[in-house]
Amino acid sequence: MGTTEWKPAMTFGSAFHKILEVDASQFYDKKLGSYVIQDDQMPEPVIMSQAEVDVANKYRETYPHMIHEIKGKYRTQILDYDITVNMRMDGMDGVVVHEKKTTKQFYGVEGFERSMQWRFYALATECRIIQYDIFKITESKTGPRRIEHIYFQFFPYKGMKVETDRWIIQLIHFAESKGLMEYLIPKWNNDPIF
Repeated sequence: MGTTEWKPAMTFGSAFHKILEVDASQFYDKKLGSYVIQDDQMPEPVIMSQAEVDVANKYRETYPHMIHEIKGKYRTQILDYDITVNMRMDGMDGVVVHEKKTTKQFYGVEGFERSMQWRFYALATECRIIQYDIFKITESKTGPRRIEHIYFQFFPYKGMKVETDRWIIQLIHFAESKGLMEYLIPKWNNDPIF
């Protein structure tokens, strides 16, 4: 397993993701008058203002019963292969799966809509809604960093499994033709993983 090369945006995203899950008050530094967030994996702490933390606090207040960091598996059989798609969902609140992203650029919903990720989440959980929570970060040299919460939802639909099966078949054909199947099979078992 390789090591992660942390970039500033990734470090900030990890810190913000943490306070979406836990109360940020434990990170408050009275001397600085700011929040200093760090976990074991982050290379350095991230300092956040009250306004930034308020965005996370509002999110947690909106979804007080959310369960975070849920591992799941979607299993199916295609072309004589037993397929296992491993996943880790950022959160689940009742029948709604939440996927949280921090970004400086948000180009719209279309790229997310085409993604297979949310379709696999829907198939694995039989949830009714998949909600993407986008936290758009705007930085300026003259003012404070701002965070805007944008969200949108996708819904399971008839024919969704046919689409995911077709995608898996294409991936299998590609891997077979390029001699890459060994990379789709984890060493600890014989279930292909995508």
